[in-house]
Amino acid sequence: MNQFPISDDIQILIWLPLALLTIKEVKENWRQIFDRDLTVKDRSSLHKINMFFLLPLVVLIHEIGHALATIYLGGTVKELHFGIWWGYVIPVGDFSNLDHLIITLAGNVAQIAIGFICLAAAYFLRSPATVALLVYCGLYSIGWTAFAYTLMSFAGMYGDWIMIYSSPHKEIITIVATIHIIVVGLLIYMIYGAKPRLWFAGKTRPKWLKDNQAALARVDKDPSAINYLGLAWSYFFIGMDKLAEKYLVKVEEKDPSLMERFYLEGCILQNRGKRDEAISCFEKIAREEGTDTISRARALMAVAHCLSDDLPADLDNDEARELSKNILETFDQAASLVPDTADPL
Repeated sequence: MNQFPISDDIQILIWLPLALLTIKEVKENWRQIFDRDLTVKDRSSLHKINMFFLLPLVVLIHEIGHALATIYLGGTVKELHFGIWWGYVIPVGDFSNLDHLIITLAGNVAQIAIGFICLAAAYFLRSPATVALLVYCGLYSIGWTAFAYTLMSFAGMYGDWIMIYSSPHKEIITIVATIHIIVVGLLIYMIYGAKPRLWFAGKTRPKWLKDNQAALARVDKDPSAINYLGLAWSYFFIGMDKLAEKYLVKVEEKDPSLMERFYLEGCILQNRGKRDEAISCFEKIAREEGTDTISRARALMAVAHCLSDDLPADLDNDEARELSKNILETFDQAASLVPDTADPL
């Protein structure tokens, strides 16, 4: 089961140096990774731990699932091969078509079960790093077999799912397909759904959770435009732009004249690659007569950062030099407004 056309030698050559580098990285940064502040660098280290150590274990469990089903059905395991990110089992026995279906399903069911167990464990734990690691492992485990393996199988690269869906037991396949669709749907929801993302942010960023709860309390006590804006910013900080936009609508309803909302709107547009629209938002703040000096300088710096997004590495042409000149002039304008502040410099 699960034969995959990548040689062990190639996988070892890829895995070994990356695994050793990950061990070195984790050893040097252990305290920082497993403290209460989960940084971008910490998340990168946790992804590596997952990829180079936990997922190989999941693959092994997958193959053991095939093997145990083989033994349970009275057969023997001629060969169980484990190759870090792939493997296969060769079952021997007098198997019926249903037996073959069960054996083929067993590894994938085991892998999906491990994924949900990891996610369930993450729900009850408090360490941000441990929660993140379990969530990464859980989502990868489920996604790898329910989505990636399926596509690879029907592309002729990986055998399980094409064998499963080729079974003559159509009534069982209908049930399997239904559950398969539900699992993929749950996976998509857990990755992109607002509630799971908020739960993950709260579990892995306790400081953000505390700040967000304080922002919600301020809105509950005083549903003013400025308090809604603070709440919108709290969601922007964890990448939930749609939720931030929802509260920006509230800000506009409460106080259409509050120019600060355009700064957040511009940041959201910049994240989406809509540079010109983002610049337009920042320029509204910079041009507004009533804008204070610090806000104007901040808006000008945001314009310069947007312009920098299109700055090529090679500045040796007239267009690039002109763009570079505009960026520097914009930063200069910001610096002249706040000469005692280092940010524009």
